[in-house]
Amino acid sequence: MIPKKERLTEWEIKKWVRQKSALVSSHFVANVLPNRDGFCKYGIIFSRKHTKWSVNRNFFRRMFYNAVGEHRMPQKSYNIILIPRKGKIFDRKNQRHVEETAKDMGFLLGQIAHIQKSHTHFPSSPSSHHRKES
Repeated sequence: MIPKKERLTEWEIKKWVRQKSALVSSHFVANVLPNRDGFCKYGIIFSRKHTKWSVNRNFFRRMFYNAVGEHRMPQKSYNIILIPRKGKIFDRKNQRHVEETAKDMGFLLGQIAHIQKSHTHFPSSPSSHHRKES
């Protein structure tokens, strides 16, 4: 789990979600925008459309924050927000959903770290980085 100061508040997420600078994977869209805090801040959105029960939403939020702890990005400061793609359903009791979600989160965080090392800015359109669905 990451420290609370590195998590985006609900208000910050709503503010930053409107701006588009996205990476796309099979389960998520990641909005990545620079901030002035001196460190990365992270947020994830789960609505009832993606998982009916709050237990599931909290499970996947914790999973994301734990994944972030493993993929720390101290080089630059960005706001990183993951948004589930339309029509995706998440269920913590389905082991396949949990494994695919963890793999997808790791993929996106790895892509963000890779781009962060090699470029000064992120792609402005979702078509720039697609992950092939298998």
